Amino acid sequence: MWSKQGQKIWKWRLSIISACSVTGLIVGLKFLGAFQLLEWAALDSWFRLRPLEEIDSRIVIIGITEQDIAEGTRWPFSDAHMAELINKVVKQNPRVIGLDLYRDFPLEPGHEDLVEVMESTSQLIGIEKVLGAPIPPPPSLEKSNQAGIADFVLDADGTIRRGLISFRTVDGQVKYCLGTKLALSNLAAENISPQNDDEQSQSYKLGQSVFHRFQPNDGGYVNADASGYQILLNFRGVSCTDSTLRCPFQVVSMGEFLSGQLPSDLLQDRIVLIGVTAPSLKDYFYNHYSYGEAISVAGVEVHAHLTSQLISAALDSRALIQTWPGPFE
Repeated sequence: MWSKQGQKIWKWRLSIISACSVTGLIVGLKFLGAFQLLEWAALDSWFRLRPLEEIDSRIVIIGITEQDIAEGTRWPFSDAHMAELINKVVKQNPRVIGLDLYRDFPLEPGHEDLVEVMESTSQLIGIEKVLGAPIPPPPSLEKSNQAGIADFVLDADGTIRRGLISFRTVDGQVKYCLGTKLALSNLAAENISPQNDDEQSQSYKLGQSVFHRFQPNDGGYVNADASGYQILLNFRGVSCTDSTLRCPFQVVSMGEFLSGQLPSDLLQDRIVLIGVTAPSLKDYFYNHYSYGEAISVAGVEVHAHLTSQLISAALDSRALIQTWPGPFE
């Protein structure tokens, strides 16, 4: 019997050797990252094919548009202008305010007014940059720990697919990103805070979901930079800057808001993000939904998506992007 089996194996030896060689070649190329771009493109395609999600009504974006800049006296806006905007936002009693604008030095007139507003607004969170050339946060917010990281993690093709939750600086400080700080501040009102789920794998339970730290070889990635605490972003939908598409958040312009033509309770108990949406300021990035001539997303939208992902997972059990274990991959 064994001789017959041996004859069959010998008969098919070339096919077996060829199959093993091709399989080994493919696996080897996979480990070298040869298919990384193709796998990213496949993931992007699945995002574009899935149905659009409902609008996250907990978040409002106040965008600084081209018209706002044209009607202003200069850019960046003066501290007096920013103080006026923040004061009007505060009057509507939002839960938390994210200021996605660098304000690391005075822009007169009105600097003292802006400092006073920042120091008296406990729910205001500004930004700083820690990756590459650092940009410090507003001093009046830094001393009360009211600043978040504005940096994004870009893949080799310039697309954002991962979200930075926190980052440990060279001096050992752990700093949270703007979207993380906004989400945790909002969830604190619901008595929800991160809890250790598995210290070894650095998994954290937040409300109804468990977050797992991104690893360098997760999914289609090969030896990716996994610095800081990262997760795979689950974008809710397309860009808000194209009026023909269904934006996953409510967006109003700064001019509309300051003119008083919007409801006086628009921001009540909501998360507010203030940032630029004017294309000329070039604060735009590619994400899963960017392809062909499809418009990219503004940086303030990326922060909104991360905030929404954390809150929706914690409160609504919204699915997180999962990857297969290495052997299954």
